[in-house]
Amino acid sequence: MELRTLARRALDRVCVPEDNEWYELWCQSSAIDEVLEQLRPYRSILSGADDGSAA
Repeated sequence: MELRTLARRALDRVCVPEDNEWYELWCQSSAIDEVLEQLRPYRSILSGADDGSAA
């Protein structure tokens, strides 16, 4: 499996609340919205949705 795919799957996984201690801790600290916002560009690039401007 390609490294890019594995990285995308890992980031997608930490953004799902089911059986996820990271997500739970971010919620408890009221940081979940900020964390998800910070991860958005990385998830987008790894999904191939990059517009090419971030080179």
